[in-house]
Amino acid sequence: MSSEPTVLHRYPGALALPTADPQALAIETALRFLQLRYVVKDAAMRELRMVIPADPMTDSTSPAVCRGFPACFRHLAALTDTDVVQSDHKHVVACVEWIATKCLFPAFTFLIHFEPNLFHYGVRKAVVPRVAGIWERLCGAFQRNVLRSNVYSYACGTATTPHGPPLSAAGIRQVKEVLEEVEKAFRALELLHLSYAQTDETFFFGTLSPCSTDAYVYAGVSCFLHADFGGPHGSPHLVAFQTTVKEECSHLVRYVEWMRQMYYEGYSAKYGLKQPDGFGIAEMEAAAAEDLYSRGRSKVLLMTGMFAFVYFIFANSNLIALFLEGILSGDSDDMTATESRDEKLKEEDIS
Repeated sequence: MSSEPTVLHRYPGALALPTADPQALAIETALRFLQLRYVVKDAAMRELRMVIPADPMTDSTSPAVCRGFPACFRHLAALTDTDVVQSDHKHVVACVEWIATKCLFPAFTFLIHFEPNLFHYGVRKAVVPRVAGIWERLCGAFQRNVLRSNVYSYACGTATTPHGPPLSAAGIRQVKEVLEEVEKAFRALELLHLSYAQTDETFFFGTLSPCSTDAYVYAGVSCFLHADFGGPHGSPHLVAFQTTVKEECSHLVRYVEWMRQMYYEGYSAKYGLKQPDGFGIAEMEAAAAEDLYSRGRSKVLLMTGMFAFVYFIFANSNLIALFLEGILSGDSDDMTATESRDEKLKEEDIS
């Protein structure tokens, strides 16, 4: 085995999560399952890749590079699933993979980039400065580019990008529709887990060793369960969702929390189940309204100042013109006096 660590280029952490990209969290979890040494580097979501050092037992001297989530996870799944996944589990593996990659992963990415509060206070400040390109920063196109590539952005027929809090009625409806799909996915995983798990301290298929299915489930559930959606600038809809799944999918929650304690216990004290912080929907909406008011007030003051400046210029154009003429005439008189003085000096030198 190589002494060099594997390098994982992935989306930075935000909202108290190791990474705000569920796909990257699944890869990182599989690496921890295999107890492989790895380091992480910041990268945009579309640039997810894994650089695997060359194995000294082979003739290869150059590292292998897996680009994109399918290639990275396929490489790790071939190692985690050996002697763990039985032939009669293949259909369940495919089902869990579909739930994770087609529902949970894109839904989480959509919600944290679509909810104005979560994006402004969670993603924009922690992620954008580290991975956004210069043009995306200048044009403010980072959020729009992420949402354009997400399937849930087109749930209402057209791609949508909110401009700021609070969400419109259509935006709230879209968030609720996405959360309904996520809740169905949680219930399906809960039933599958109960069908195969032997005790509370076994992995998804009741085994003593984890497999790729456990990484899929952990990443998909942990992002929604352990993310910090509370606080005055949080999302009341996602906080309510967390409360619901804790009560109605208790077995799934215990299973994911058990894995977090096993593989991520030393990561961060903030990464875990969140306690109610006392901020209800009314408080969050009031904070969003206050934020909207302060930002709107700044815009009004700026526009008022610009209008006053332009009005002052036009209203006093005659005085300004006279003032400029006086300055120009004074400069011309000075130039004439200087030229005459120079001519006199030349005449004196000649004489």
